[in-house]
Amino acid sequence: MTESREKTILRTSGIGIAVNLMLGVLKVIFGLLAGSVALISDAVNNITDSSSSLITIIGTKIAGRDATAAHPFGFGRIEYLTSMIIGIIVTVTGFETFITSIKQIIHPSEVSYSLVTVVVIIVTMIAKIILGTYTENVGKKVDSGALKASGADSKNDALISLVTLISAGIFLISHFSIDAWAGALISVFIIKTGVEVLLETLSKLLGEKADEQMAAGIIKMISESEVIGDPHDLVINNYGPEMHTGSVNVEIDAGLTIDDVYPVIRDIQANVYAKYKVFLVFGFYAVNSKDPDVIRLTEALQRITGGIDEVAGFHGIYIDHKNKAISLDITIKFGCDRKGICNSVVQQIRGEFPDYIVSANIDSIFAADEYEIGE
Repeated sequence: MTESREKTILRTSGIGIAVNLMLGVLKVIFGLLAGSVALISDAVNNITDSSSSLITIIGTKIAGRDATAAHPFGFGRIEYLTSMIIGIIVTVTGFETFITSIKQIIHPSEVSYSLVTVVVIIVTMIAKIILGTYTENVGKKVDSGALKASGADSKNDALISLVTLISAGIFLISHFSIDAWAGALISVFIIKTGVEVLLETLSKLLGEKADEQMAAGIIKMISESEVIGDPHDLVINNYGPEMHTGSVNVEIDAGLTIDDVYPVIRDIQANVYAKYKVFLVFGFYAVNSKDPDVIRLTEALQRITGGIDEVAGFHGIYIDHKNKAISLDITIKFGCDRKGICNSVVQQIRGEFPDYIVSANIDSIFAADEYEIGE
């Protein structure tokens, strides 16, 4: 029987707590005996990792709660808050150890490494590499930001231990101590890791572009239908690693009925949810690709937008001959005068169809779409 995602995260976090506490206590003992601020800083970092794993456990338990009337999309985003808390703890720890190291540089104290201390450092370094690789791989497998952060932090700890090891080696060979400087360097590594975790988590909470493989897979599933036309405007909202909602607009031949389209839409919705855990809602563009005026307008748009790098594409072309109106969507990239470009395209279309009212919506690429997939 396959272990659930929640149990996998809890088990991995529990292993992390046990290993880090053991390594932390070991380093504190030998750090105090050697008078090494670098080794003690390394030990504090291990103990901090234990608290991070504990926070991951608490966050995972809360995130696993069933949805409620007040929170119908569940509590999955708690995992991102968990990652943020871990990032804050790691960053603060880094600053504290950096201050301690600077004080040691200004007012140095005696350091005394031994071969036993060196052996302890080597053993803990190997242990952190194994733990970090294991935790990060499990995090990728179950899509846990907290586990991936903890795994990356553990592998960074191995580099930190390497710095401590070099410091100890230099002392044993020359009796010259660079311990405080090594402690300061270790602190920089810790701060860097914490800031990276914070930035990654903030990006998710602000709303990232959807995972490209997921978006491309959904576009592909829709595009394989012979009834539905090109999909556009795919939007995926993230409510946690196992909960997404989404919407997409598709082109439907104006001559088809609801009975023709609905069974296809229903099957696609079921398949998308089964594979990607995305509740997908469909919007429609009514199109008539055989209309001579639509063909002429499409050719005009290809000519007009062909030389504009900022225009990713256009779609949803509809000509209302009765009311003399043309509507369409233009997908324009970010970082440019989107409104100005859209107005310029509309003015040129009006030149081609002077008797028609022309309106265009500016679309954004919220996820990988057919324009990007084709590149």
